[in-house]
Amino acid sequence: LVGSEMCIRDRSTDSQDFCRSVAAVMKQIGVCWNRQGGPMGDFSKVVHWVLVAMAWLTEHPLQGHRFQDRFLEFFHFCHSFSFETVSVNAMGNSPFTRRQHNLEKPMWMPDPVNDNGNLFYRVTVLELARIRQILGQFNMAPMSHCLQITTNL
Repeated sequence: LVGSEMCIRDRSTDSQDFCRSVAAVMKQIGVCWNRQGGPMGDFSKVVHWVLVAMAWLTEHPLQGHRFQDRFLEFFHFCHSFSFETVSVNAMGNSPFTRRQHNLEKPMWMPDPVNDNGNLFYRVTVLELARIRQILGQFNMAPMSHCLQITTNL
């Protein structure tokens, strides 16, 4: 999680724990590439989901809420989020903005190094559908199962 750790190092301890939990679960349930599954193909990377979590936390702070509740809310959000029309930018002033261009890609996250780059450039329409299917099943799982995955962090 080197890239992920670099992204969260300036965040609160609770936010870091949240992002690490998101990373662990996304890898465990197969939403992103996990290095053991062969070539990366059209998978997203775990660091991309950490960035989505950081963007989400900007608008949904953990303070005053149970970690478990926010954790499940995040996965509900990812399952139903309109990635096709809204850009995710954890480093920007507005974490979620309507996409005006590059609509041919099903997911868009601006690359902070390349002005025209997309961190989700590998993800295809079929891959996004697979991600949503997995997250839909995850959302139906009991909360105890969801949190059990994070206890080994």
